[in-house]
Amino acid sequence: MKNSPLFLAAMGLMLAMVSACTSTIEQASPPIAQVAEQFEMPLNEVDPATYRLGPQDQISIRTFREEDLSFDQITVDSTGAIAFPILGRVEASGATVFDLAQRLENGLAQSYLRNPDVTVMLVRSAAQRITVEGAVAQSGVFPIDGDLTLLGAIARARGTTEIASRDDVVIFRTIDNQRMGALFDLTAIERGYADDPTMVAGDVVVVHTDGARRNYLEALRLSPIAASIFRIIPSL
Repeated sequence: MKNSPLFLAAMGLMLAMVSACTSTIEQASPPIAQVAEQFEMPLNEVDPATYRLGPQDQISIRTFREEDLSFDQITVDSTGAIAFPILGRVEASGATVFDLAQRLENGLAQSYLRNPDVTVMLVRSAAQRITVEGAVAQSGVFPIDGDLTLLGAIARARGTTEIASRDDVVIFRTIDNQRMGALFDLTAIERGYADDPTMVAGDVVVVHTDGARRNYLEALRLSPIAASIFRIIPSL
């Protein structure tokens, strides 16, 4: 029976179908894992051109020929600002060192100095990190270097696994001492149907599996506070 022409023909057709399905899956697979390498950066390296300052970062400020306006170390406070002579409170969070230097020069030029020349350098980066866990290839804690988005965070975790539910990805964020969360659809983001949210320090990304369906996640989509923080993707 196993050697009959009919049986062999059926087996050949089955193998062809399996091969075709495999090829289709490979072609349709999300590009996250494929671009993982381009997101990789050594954990101990920070690019000053793209690194965004945040609370507890330590910087040095040098104002040319102005010792009273030069400091070896200033810490960005918990509100994201620094205290600077003459100018008072200066917003630093979210700025690069070059942005902050320009901000200080503009302020000093308007109130004190003629053609001020300010240099800002990063002395120590605080814990500007995010956590990625769940159905990813390599869960862990990763640094935020520059503008890191959700897709970039997933790429640093080596992409999602085969059992990942790609429309059940949650970002948890603490705002005003309250933990918020919002639901995202990776496929919708990759295809340009939805925005790719920017990560901030302390964010926790959880990629759920196909078996871990909605339950408490449904409440996230009903939260008006979460909706004001993230763009929430309907995925049901």
